[in-house]
Amino acid sequence: MTREDGSGVSAAAKRLHERALVVDGCFPIHTGPLGYSEDMLRQARQMIATGDRFSDIRQRMAVLYDKELLSGSTDLWEWWEASGATAFHTTVGRVEGGTCQEAFETAVREIAIWQRRFDTFDALIKIVRASDIERALEEKKPGVILGFQNSTHFMGDLDHVEFFHALGIRIVQLTYNLRNRSGDGCTERSDAGLSHFGRRLVKRLNETEILIDLSHCGEMTCQDAIEASDRPVAITHTSCKAVHDHVRAKSDDLLRSLSAANGYAGILLVPSFLAPRQPSLAHFIDHLVHAASIMGVDKVGIGTDRGTYPREIRDVIEREKAAALAGQGVTEVGWRAGDFLIPEPEVAGYRDWRDLPKLTEAMLRRGFSEDEVRGILGLNFVRVFRDAVG
Repeated sequence: MTREDGSGVSAAAKRLHERALVVDGCFPIHTGPLGYSEDMLRQARQMIATGDRFSDIRQRMAVLYDKELLSGSTDLWEWWEASGATAFHTTVGRVEGGTCQEAFETAVREIAIWQRRFDTFDALIKIVRASDIERALEEKKPGVILGFQNSTHFMGDLDHVEFFHALGIRIVQLTYNLRNRSGDGCTERSDAGLSHFGRRLVKRLNETEILIDLSHCGEMTCQDAIEASDRPVAITHTSCKAVHDHVRAKSDDLLRSLSAANGYAGILLVPSFLAPRQPSLAHFIDHLVHAASIMGVDKVGIGTDRGTYPREIRDVIEREKAAALAGQGVTEVGWRAGDFLIPEPEVAGYRDWRDLPKLTEAMLRRGFSEDEVRGILGLNFVRVFRDAVG
């Protein structure tokens, strides 16, 4: 291994990462920031001091971030350059809570925010087909894939699938943690799998060429969706139950079914999902190695699932989570006591999205070949995206 440059990344890993097609299969920044400016932090602290809820803080920060982005003063471009990413898949719309009407309206509003960004910046590429990801690499412009982490946005109307496809949605997760009209999520009290509506939704998503995501779905819901789908499906951000038995992790049996259907699994970097204590990049690699041993190294990748919030805002999130658990035993989005470490630690060796090159270093150190690393970094995702979306 050649000498490191002070960042913890060797020259060989840095060179490989810079030339690779790199896709983060789930970077859930919603409409909010990659990073916070001092002005945004000042206003966030004011909101925290007056007792505002995280949802209100996030909405306000998203507005401020958009102003900075449109004025050219945000750190987005610096973060992107440091990450070496070609593209990411990001969440729009609510993940859970509220009515289906609210989910629909929020989705339309947040898609509109992203569309304004695409219309304003020639440097941003809206990804609607696999060739757009390859164009983003060739032109060295950031690419963004818009997706849902729930299917409540369709309001039970399958014709809304085509509506949102026309607006640019290319990935749809069938359920979040809890039960919806389509099926059961991974933290629901029981798992009856896909509903009749859910099976019809799978077929419509196939026909409309939208990639189906099963990351937060229950085990039976996942198995049913894999069986019902005519196209390969993805678990864009997950971990391996055999490595760390967590409610969001996927079993070896499910990973085998996914592989047999030519699907894809992205390994995440959520600390609580990787290890019971002191999570590190080594734990991330453990999950990646295990998934590759079950599915094949050509069917795995990366879905960090790590948005970026300063410590003060993370404290607000954790206080609200702890209060909900104490009062109801479950949060609005379905998390239960024990699903997260509180306070949530950092993944040792991974600070935020700017540390994506460290994943390449860690893979090479663990013994993955350069071709395997290129696949994991993004080519494997492009394959399943092309198979499902075109």
